[in-house]
Amino acid sequence: LCFLASCQNKEKVSKKPQGKPQGIMQSPKAVPVAGNAWKAVTLLVKDKTDPNDKGKELEVKIGGNAVLIPNTKIKIKVEEFFPDFFMDEQNKMASKSVSLTNPSVSIVVEEEGKPAFQGWLFANYPDVHEFPHETISIRLKDYIKK
Repeated sequence: LCFLASCQNKEKVSKKPQGKPQGIMQSPKAVPVAGNAWKAVTLLVKDKTDPNDKGKELEVKIGGNAVLIPNTKIKIKVEEFFPDFFMDEQNKMASKSVSLTNPSVSIVVEEEGKPAFQGWLFANYPDVHEFPHETISIRLKDYIKK
């Protein structure tokens, strides 16, 4: 009965992505775009302890050296950028197009020279795989072409 009732409820479809990104998808052909088209990303770094902090933009080169967040002991390195992130049946991550449909970036974070985080940031889903830190928030904000 619950199934029938839920079928009759019509929900509005939002154009903005909601919830978590889709995980494993049928394998479209991967597009090698990150190393060829994009040189850097812009990360938005905020102080969680300051409610008035609008954040500071930090440009980090893809595959480049780690960048120090000003006034902290935290360094961020960007390993990969995918404009249209997907994961295939073998859990291989890639981009299925050059379109900025599901932008994501793989980062490595060190604090005081020790590993603190390694994972993905998603522009459309900023709370998924969020950098777990007491005072600093890191979000993927923009993408810089070569």
